[in-house]
Amino acid sequence: MKRLYYADASPTPPSPPQNPSYGYPQDGDRSIGKLPTTLGAYWHHMITEEFMAVIEGAGLEPDENNLHQLADIFEDFRSRATASEQYKLAAEAAANRAEASANGVVTETAAKILEIQQAGNTQIAAIEAKESDVQDDIASALQQMESALSDYIDQLQAEGSSQSVAVVQQAQSLLAQIQSYASQAQS
Repeated sequence: MKRLYYADASPTPPSPPQNPSYGYPQDGDRSIGKLPTTLGAYWHHMITEEFMAVIEGAGLEPDENNLHQLADIFEDFRSRATASEQYKLAAEAAANRAEASANGVVTETAAKILEIQQAGNTQIAAIEAKESDVQDDIASALQQMESALSDYIDQLQAEGSSQSVAVVQQAQSLLAQIQSYASQAQS
């Protein structure tokens, strides 16, 4: 479409009518002398400019030999709208899949966290049980050492030699240290 007319076209656009008639077109009635609606040059100009704006807005050059430029533009628009709708549906489906996947990951992660917490609690309980056993073993060993040293001191005192007196003093010092460690371990 171009500004192409059969004859007498003006190089400048027409001016709007001085006293326009607004409303809808009508055929008129000859029997009562009512004239039909007159379109006028400005009306043709408005329609042509609207069509050209659509064609040029689509990036095309108006062409008087192509009488389906508007139809091509509307078909392209319809195709793009359909493609956009398909992209939208595909994007929504992908978003739904991503959401479902994320929900699955969250659920799986929560289950793993719970599993790890339970395993950690089990290990803590086992360590605490072992700690109690180790403390009991230490206390038992300290008691055995105390008893053995006491027996050894008694034997040395019974012997009564001068050398045994020095050994008894060392043994009593060692016994005092063991008793100190034992009382610290209990507290």
